[in-house]
Amino acid sequence: MSHEVLCDVVDPFFFLSEFIGNFDTKRLGLRLQDIDEYDLPIETKKYSEKELTEIENMVKRGEMTKEEAEFFKKNQRVEVNALRPTELEEYLTKRLEEEGVEKVKPEEEDIEETEIPDPEQVKKDAKNKAIGRYIMSEAGDEIRDAIEEEKLEYDKDPENELKDMRDEGKEGRHQEILNKLEGKPPRLWKDIDKGLKKDKESKAKSKKKDLDSEVVKSVREWCEENIEEIKLIFKDKE
Repeated sequence: MSHEVLCDVVDPFFFLSEFIGNFDTKRLGLRLQDIDEYDLPIETKKYSEKELTEIENMVKRGEMTKEEAEFFKKNQRVEVNALRPTELEEYLTKRLEEEGVEKVKPEEEDIEETEIPDPEQVKKDAKNKAIGRYIMSEAGDEIRDAIEEEKLEYDKDPENELKDMRDEGKEGRHQEILNKLEGKPPRLWKDIDKGLKKDKESKAKSKKKDLDSEVVKSVREWCEENIEEIKLIFKDKE
């Protein structure tokens, strides 16, 4: 199967490298009719004997018309950058269409699913949020006090690590920067600090998530075990 490579050529001497020698190619350089259509300025260009010989060879190979060859033999040229940006866009679009180039169109299976929230889940989450807010507004303090008295059991490692990171503060990071500055190759301290800060914030975010998960799980278990006590709290408020 052959592949077509479309090449924009500023001058008539464009040699394909051996890496794409097996590809069909099309030149998208300016043509004589394009010069008239866009009223482009013609520049003077003195071609060497070698270049003139190549022009003749291109005519023989059918890569250039005789009229185009005569244009170059008169020591003339027109560069693509003579086109205005809007003209260049128009020109390239037209030439690509002439060569049958089309935009790549995806198959349906190539398209990723759009993440659209499930309305039922949205309603469920909203109800849970409303219930939680109501309970907290009506008996939150009493429930929190009851939970604190019980001393919840959960994995304390995330909490302790967060405390250590907060206690360490900038002083600890400062010492790490000084240590790393002793290494090679030398680096700017601000670059080192930026990396350390990013790493610590990422670790802290992970530990926060772990701690949140542990406490939520522990509180849920306490509520399930003490549902009757919670009911009494609301009954006393009636």
